[in-house]
Amino acid sequence: MPYHVLLTGHEGYVGQHLQDELLKRDVIVGTFEGDLLDIEWEKKPKQFDMVVHLAGLAGVRKSFKEPQEYYKNNVELSRRIFKYCERTRTEVMYASSSNAHEWWLNPYATTKQMIEEMASMLTVRHIGMRFHTVWPGRTDMLYERLKRNEVDYINVDHFRDWIHIDDLTNGICTIMQKCYIMDHNIVDIGTGHVTPVSELAKKFDFKGECRKGEAPGERMATRADIQYLLDLGWTPKHNIMNEGNA
Repeated sequence: MPYHVLLTGHEGYVGQHLQDELLKRDVIVGTFEGDLLDIEWEKKPKQFDMVVHLAGLAGVRKSFKEPQEYYKNNVELSRRIFKYCERTRTEVMYASSSNAHEWWLNPYATTKQMIEEMASMLTVRHIGMRFHTVWPGRTDMLYERLKRNEVDYINVDHFRDWIHIDDLTNGICTIMQKCYIMDHNIVDIGTGHVTPVSELAKKFDFKGECRKGEAPGERMATRADIQYLLDLGWTPKHNIMNEGNA
């Protein structure tokens, strides 16, 4: 495990949980405050064993309204951080998304695919992590909104691979520990199991509208290929349908 890590996005949902987990493992975690686009990355000296880059904008629907903001905060920021890593010979792990599997569907997915393309040109060790649908998740995500009865409709034709935040952070830590023997540069992090959105909604006694068919910009189904992570010794422990509505 690297002992001194720069973590971007430490104030975000995944970043907060990952920082807590790294500190439990006695990893020294460095962070930068403020707008990371304001940092003069070209002047930063080598300070860290690894950069774990989680910062950026998330969300499919909002990306249609603010595509330029998504490009700036996802692609341009990653470009600067990758250049820093290349110049200082610092290894980097970065957050991608399951949406990158179908990158043409929405601006958010496109930014993630562009980030993966940039990373592929690095000569330092680099690993992209395609996160699947995290739960409980941010307050604006489906799981939390279902809990608060704030969902007007669901798409019964949507299927998602839901990964608990604890399993996700453990998966990231596994990659950090095993990155020196890995021969994959992009890794799915999910459970490998698919749950219909309609079944999840039933857990919360959902009474809203049920729609069918394709939704513009959204994937119909997601399922992580986790065999590589399983081979590294990681196993997801949580199943969204077998646990309480916590």
